[in-house]
Amino acid sequence: MQVKQFKAPTLTEALKNVKKEFGSEAIILKTKRCKKGFGPLSHSWVEVTASISEPIHMKEQENLNVSQNVVLSQEEYSSSEERNQKISYQSEIEILKQKIQMDFEKLNDLEKVIQELQAEKNKNSEHLKKEMSYLKHRVEEMRETQKKQASEIHTLCQQNILSENFKALDFMTHLGLNEAILQEFLEIMLLQGIDRKIALDLLRKVQLNLKAEQLRNKEEVLNQLATIFMNSIQVMNPISQIKSAESECFSPQPIAFSLLGLSGVGKTTVTAQLSLLAKKRDLKVGILQWGALFNNKDFNPIEIYAKMFKLPFRLLKDSFALKRVLAEFRSLDLILVDISEVHLKDMDSMTQLAKSLNQIPQVQNFIVIDATTRDLEMLTIAKQFSVFRPQGLVFSKLDHARIYGGIYNTMIKSKLPVLFFGMGRKVPGDFEEATPERLASFILEIH
Repeated sequence: MQVKQFKAPTLTEALKNVKKEFGSEAIILKTKRCKKGFGPLSHSWVEVTASISEPIHMKEQENLNVSQNVVLSQEEYSSSEERNQKISYQSEIEILKQKIQMDFEKLNDLEKVIQELQAEKNKNSEHLKKEMSYLKHRVEEMRETQKKQASEIHTLCQQNILSENFKALDFMTHLGLNEAILQEFLEIMLLQGIDRKIALDLLRKVQLNLKAEQLRNKEEVLNQLATIFMNSIQVMNPISQIKSAESECFSPQPIAFSLLGLSGVGKTTVTAQLSLLAKKRDLKVGILQWGALFNNKDFNPIEIYAKMFKLPFRLLKDSFALKRVLAEFRSLDLILVDISEVHLKDMDSMTQLAKSLNQIPQVQNFIVIDATTRDLEMLTIAKQFSVFRPQGLVFSKLDHARIYGGIYNTMIKSKLPVLFFGMGRKVPGDFEEATPERLASFILEIH
């Protein structure tokens, strides 16, 4: 078998060179687009790897005989060019057929692995059963994929793609580039935990907003995707909306932020960080804690923070105490309420607590969620805390997270804005206002 690599400026020319040297029996093994340099000095070409079972000198003799017997006149050139385009189209079809054949060979290899696993002595173990079940499932998925690809090839063969507006080669190349670039960004978003439906919707908008030539440029696609992505992100900084007592727009009733979340998500740290952000804006701040569970009265982290920052602090036991302290702290601009612990399974207690908070007009409820929480659990938390009529989300422990798609999914599905990101336990520091650019940099890996 003879294998050779052909280089040409375009795929059409490369395929012509393959046909000229190897003839119509040539087998296309691989096609690759190459680029060297940047900007005006860059140039690109196409590499096609082809093979033929017959010796090259026989093909050369055949081409010599053909060139001696066939002479195309100037009038026949246009029809010859059309035939070449059809041959190129057929070559593309052959490439897809060969890909399907290679995938079928992979299927056969998987089936052999399954048979080997079934022959193992420990086939009754749970681990082996799960592995065999997974491989069988993958085989079925791949078979369905091959059937769809075969159907697509059949459809392409039946359609008259070589029309006045679309040439076959241009169409296939255009489609291939689009799929490759968009598929790359789809994989990035899926690996970051973005919901598949949401990711596909973002990429459809990219495809609608860009022209065909722009879709061939990875940087253009990334810029458009980042723009659409950031436009879909809701953020809010509630502290920036508070007016100080010295302001003409000052409200006689102080605003209260209640921070809700499961135990251990970092509500106390978030409360301390928010108090410092408010102080930087020259706001008068107080801290309340509802339902503290500390056996050692000398060690209460939020009370220690309050003393450190010289902020008024009160410990609450019920809604009546909250109303009384809010009246006592009426000279303040902002009151932060750290709700010590909420149990999702105790819906009666959650409903009662929500009723107590919601009946106080100046109280705004925010949910604190650990960024390392699984996507489905994040959404469950947001749904169950909806009884509090929350006005935003705060995500903590981003320094421990490896994927960030759950933040975006929860924001989109709950329709709540993201307020702040907690990046660690250092106070002050390790805390920042949420921005579309920051979240986009996490998920789209923009540095």
